[in-house]
Amino acid sequence: MDGERKSDMADGQTPKNSDTSSIADVPNTKSSANERSTPEDSACRKNSEFKKRKGSVMDQPIDLDYVLVNEIGQFGRYQMFNLLLVSVPIIMSAFMSEYIFSAAAIPHRCRVPECGETTKTERFNPNWVLNAIPPASNNAGFASCDRYIPIFNNGSLDYCPSSLFQQQTQKCDGFVYARDNSCVYDFDLGCQDWLRALAGTLNSVGTLLVLPIAGYISDTFGRRVALVISVVNLGLFGIIRAFSVNYPMYLAFQLLQTTFGAGTFSSSYIFATEFVGPKYRVLTSATCTSMFAVGQVILGAVAWVIQPWRYMILALHIPCFIIIAYYWILQESVRWLLSQKKYDQAKDVLERVARRNRKQISEKSLHALMNPPEPVKFGISVVFTSLYLFTSELYPTQYRHRLLAFSSMVGRIGSITAPLTPLLMDYWDGIPSVMFGAMGILSGVLVLTQPETLGTKMPDTLAEAEALGKPESKTKT
Repeated sequence: MDGERKSDMADGQTPKNSDTSSIADVPNTKSSANERSTPEDSACRKNSEFKKRKGSVMDQPIDLDYVLVNEIGQFGRYQMFNLLLVSVPIIMSAFMSEYIFSAAAIPHRCRVPECGETTKTERFNPNWVLNAIPPASNNAGFASCDRYIPIFNNGSLDYCPSSLFQQQTQKCDGFVYARDNSCVYDFDLGCQDWLRALAGTLNSVGTLLVLPIAGYISDTFGRRVALVISVVNLGLFGIIRAFSVNYPMYLAFQLLQTTFGAGTFSSSYIFATEFVGPKYRVLTSATCTSMFAVGQVILGAVAWVIQPWRYMILALHIPCFIIIAYYWILQESVRWLLSQKKYDQAKDVLERVARRNRKQISEKSLHALMNPPEPVKFGISVVFTSLYLFTSELYPTQYRHRLLAFSSMVGRIGSITAPLTPLLMDYWDGIPSVMFGAMGILSGVLVLTQPETLGTKMPDTLAEAEALGKPESKTKT
């Protein structure tokens, strides 16, 4: 029995009721060979056997998720406040879709000079309109892009009897508009639907171009820097676009705005999810996507209240500049700081999080986090409900934003062509549905080739990312 007790003490095992904070605190006393077994001896042996079991909690290395779960809190006051702040730029990221309203189609018809019309501001629906313009193909109203050929080309009557026109039609050489709250009116884009659709296409092209740029900035200079730069660019180019003097200028700044500002959502999303523990990562992801939906609701409300398109753009984008203050308000992502070996800054942030959450972080945990850990397989019991969350779980911290951006960039190939697909309905109404349905089926099949991330941990290294889907990558949380 003496030998067993000495062996336990040498291995750093302590009796059940003793202080286990340090091996040095365990008294190394010797007992006589004739000393009888005590309850403490049995507890010591059981404790030693428990620690030797495979998969014991005590065998698990300390990482950031371990610290979040067991010490400073997975979703405490600090994370709640952080998510609340990040929700603001996520809402603003939805404002990039305002081209839907600023370049919206408005009812228009041909201008008829023979009936005294000289400008695009003429009354849209005069009594004589069906004498000069044929009915629409669906017999609802009148045609938008055709008019009857006049018998006399030099008339300027205040009334227009049908006898002034032939029954053959011709294309418009000028337009009259029902409203003036769109750039279609300002830039006279009547019957040029392909030009209007180009705004949506360039929006997606800019998103394709920005993702690798935003990913590089985020992974190199920090999540906070990428977030602030993206939102400021979003607001700056949006405001300049509000003062466009022609449609090419409008399109150019539409492209620039998304090229340098479309990283707002991905920057905010990465920033928010890296601060919470595994249990609340799905909740955080759902909150981010919900805030984007809130932004779309706000966008629609602003467009309804402020109908002149220039003022609408200004109202949406001027508030973006308040995000500059986030550079001093937000703390940099701990995961990014650790991946960049900026351990002093990471320690300061962790201690701040612990204070805000009214928790304490041990020196042992800080020491473990400040030293590069051995390759381990992280485990997260989380159900992934969104593409962004699933994709981000596949990539390591050091390259997560770059690879997530590249994945999104590939996806933007479809977004570039999507605004143009309604034009294909002129050939067959089912073409867009067939295209989107086929791509959905193909995407579903391709997803089956990816590893299951349920029960795995967000990887920090390339080795851990490559091990996803293997049995050893499964752990309990």
